[in-house]
Order: sequence, then structure tokens, then C-alpha cells
Amino acid sequence: MEGTAIHALAAASGLAVLIASATPEPIQQLEATCEAGQPAACSRLATILRSGLGVPVDECRAAALFERACTGGGAEGCVGLALMYENGLCVEQDGVRAVALYEKACTGGAGMGCKSLGDLYEAGTDVPRNPARALEYHRKACELGVFAACNQIPFQVQVSLRGEADVVWGAASGALAVELSKGIFSGVGTAFVKLPLAVRLEGRVYPLQLGVARPYASVATTLQFPSTALAAFGARVAAGSDFQFGHVHLFADVAYEHYLNTPVTDFATDYLLLALGAGWSF
Repeated sequence: MEGTAIHALAAASGLAVLIASATPEPIQQLEATCEAGQPAACSRLATILRSGLGVPVDECRAAALFERACTGGGAEGCVGLALMYENGLCVEQDGVRAVALYEKACTGGAGMGCKSLGDLYEAGTDVPRNPARALEYHRKACELGVFAACNQIPFQVQVSLRGEADVVWGAASGALAVELSKGIFSGVGTAFVKLPLAVRLEGRVYPLQLGVARPYASVATTLQFPSTALAAFGARVAAGSDFQFGHVHLFADVAYEHYLNTPVTDFATDYLLLALGAGWSF
């Protein structure tokens, strides 16, 4: 029952993505563009026919159009065709064929193809159950913008050593950071090895991945504890990138930090910071 439920959920989510990608172009225009050899138009037309968006449902023609799109190099068409084979919609149900099509779609950059493969490997449907491989496909789908796949990635912990230098004041300090992430979001706690003591609580978002680089943006609050006065509260915005080489991470970022109160005379209000660091994730 569990495998069947996941199987049905994967089919529904895949169809939802295809529907969302379908544009309100006139059917005649899509047909002409598809006939002209544009796989994306064939996929959109097939999705409309499959879902009945303003037209009668025609799953058999949809299957033929998805196949035409997939054969013509359209990765989204391969996702649609795989859904048809997975569920036996106007084609004979064939899980092996569906897996091969999802593989082709994923290789071609269709995130839903990667997610569907991850779901199948996680459930052991039509393929041997393999949680490690499922995670690999879910990660790739997340990188390709399928946020539902991001939520299926377990929490990851990264421990990092970083150094920060202030461009204006010239002061530098080292720090130890612990990052807890899930999908495209993470939280980071940083403790600085300096006096006065400072700690930072930071939220990051990683919207995409470019090869080994994961650009990110972040917002944070920093608390600095002078020994002679009350704590200073700072607000921070930053942008940077985390370069991943397996479990090893190298990163760099630039940040602007403004303190809302400066309780000691030698304490600056504004900082422009550059940082470099290295970490290990597990």
C-alpha cells in the first residue's frame, strides 16, 4: 500500500508540474509550433490534452505528443511519457520503460524526472529499493528547482572554520560555525574567537546550484558582548557561495553589518565584511 500511495503521489505531482508549465497559447498555435519541430510546444499541447484544460481529455493523443516531444529532445516530454507508462494511460503499463524515460528526462535537465526517480528508488517501485540513490536524485531535483524534492532531503550538518576581515576598519577574526540545512534553507550559528565575545544567528537560502558552487543569500542577527556594557545588537545581510567537493565545503561571502546600538566608544556601528572558510558536512 505504501508503494502504491507514493507511486500515485509521484504521478499527481508530476502532472501538476506539467500543467503549471503549460501556457495559455491557442491550441492551433501550439499545434503549428509542434508540427514545426518544437518539442516544448508538443509537451504543452500534450499536457493540455492530458488534463482537459479547456478541451476534451485525449490521453491517447497526449501520449503520442509526449513521445514526439521526448524523441525530439524535450526532457519534459519524457517526463509526461513516463507518467503515461507508469500508470498505463493509453499505453500498456511498463514500469521499466517509465524508469528509462525518467532517467532520460533527468539527464536532460527536467527536475521532475529526477524527483520521480528518487520517489521510485525510495519506495522500491519498479526498481530495487535504494535510499542512497533516492537521495541522490532528490538532491539533483532540488538543484533543478523542484522544491517538493528539497523537502525530501534529510537534514545535513556542516561544521566550518571561517575568517572575517572588515574592509573599512581592517580588523580580522576567526570563527567556528555550525550549519543545519534541509533542501534550499539552512540556519547557521557562528561563535567568534575574539574579545569582546560575539555570536551570530543566521538564516540562509540556496536557490540554485552551478556545478560545485551553491550561491546563497542570508540575513542574520549578531550579538556582541562588551565586558563593560550591555550587549550590542547587529543586523546583517550577506551574499556568497558554498563550493562543494564531496563532504568538503569551501565558501566565501561579503556582508554588510549594522549595529543598532553601540554601548562602548571604541565599538563601530557599520562593518563591510569579507569572509573565507572551509567546512565538513555529514
